[in-house]
Amino acid sequence: MGIKLTQDGILEEEPKKLSLNTGSEAGMLQAYEAARRALIRCQPFKLPAEKHEAWREMEIKFDHLDISLMLP
Repeated sequence: MGIKLTQDGILEEEPKKLSLNTGSEAGMLQAYEAARRALIRCQPFKLPAEKHEAWREMEIKFDHLDISLMLP
């Protein structure tokens, strides 16, 4: 899942599905929708404004064995 955030910690646009490479497509779509709803509900994210360039764009990997956050 890819997200872009404003300096205020608000989603700039709809979170993007980046890939569906494990499990069933229906299961992955269900997981994406649940994660998308959670991201929308959790706004605004409390992140340090002075480091906005570091966290403006993020890729979040959801895996039943590992959840990780990738910054560019």
